[in-house]
Amino acid sequence: MAITEAQQEQVVRAMVGRNPDQLELGEGKLWSRAAVRALIFKLTGVNLTRQTVGRYLRAWGWTRKKPTKRWREQNAQRVQAWLDEEYPKIQARARKEGAKILWADEMGLRAGQTAGTSYAPVGERAVVAVTGKRFAINVISAIGNDGTLLFDVFEGYGDEITFMDFCDKLISHHPDRKVFLIVDNAKLHKSIAVRAWQEDHPELELFYLPPYAPEHNPDEYRVS
Repeated sequence: MAITEAQQEQVVRAMVGRNPDQLELGEGKLWSRAAVRALIFKLTGVNLTRQTVGRYLRAWGWTRKKPTKRWREQNAQRVQAWLDEEYPKIQARARKEGAKILWADEMGLRAGQTAGTSYAPVGERAVVAVTGKRFAINVISAIGNDGTLLFDVFEGYGDEITFMDFCDKLISHHPDRKVFLIVDNAKLHKSIAVRAWQEDHPELELFYLPPYAPEHNPDEYRVS
């Protein structure tokens, strides 16, 4: 059993930019073969096997990928305006003032944490050896457009003090030039203490990403 080219185009149009949950397929938020199969049945009334669905997906050029998260609250127009207007202004100022652009973020790490996927022989599981002694640390880091990476490791929760201490270190690493530091809209980055610190440290200037747009911060991908 097969579906026509017109039906295939209809299915692909329905999938682009939406997930199974939005299309009320009862298959969660990720496009699996089961979810695509359910969509095909809903749109065409044709009940295909999972294997056939897999062949269609390959023919359409769709492959399995680790999904990137997008916040529902994100304002796409505001994000695009930042990319098209605000960030070019930051770049222009950096060139004019000889400033270093850095992107910063905080994250937590725990023992046994793995990211991404791993290959293994057919019929065998991919295995990663981990320890039963669990512990966690936190990291604050900054990455430059040229690949420069600076980081600090700390225990406990990140707060204004942790952030300001890290900013002091960024300044010390760039004694002869100004630092333009781009961060997200976390409260600690905009606290009264941080604003007061900035007034006393003109060597570093803070800029803020649009709300709910972490995918535009390259520091988010430093441990992918």
